[in-house]
Amino acid sequence: MTNILDDTDLDALLAKPLVGVSDDEFTSRLMERLAKKKRASQYVLAGTFLAATLGFVLVFPFSAFDLSALQGNPDLALEAAMAALLPIISFGLIADS
Repeated sequence: MTNILDDTDLDALLAKPLVGVSDDEFTSRLMERLAKKKRASQYVLAGTFLAATLGFVLVFPFSAFDLSALQGNPDLALEAAMAALLPIISFGLIADS
């Protein structure tokens, strides 16, 4: 035998307040765990940013800071633009997460 509720029974059931349930600090432990995961992901993003920046600093030729060298070499100008935009994009990603 199936128990079928009509609309008035369903409305009455949904109108009843829920009974309070003790969560034994479950919610606070869950929120703490989520905060730790977020901090860990921020550390990974910051480490990635530092590694990428260090890579550009070590590989990027210092002659790129000479503007006349940038005007004559489009590849060097592209590298300079990437090196300038990388920190901005990385900080945006870190701040967004």
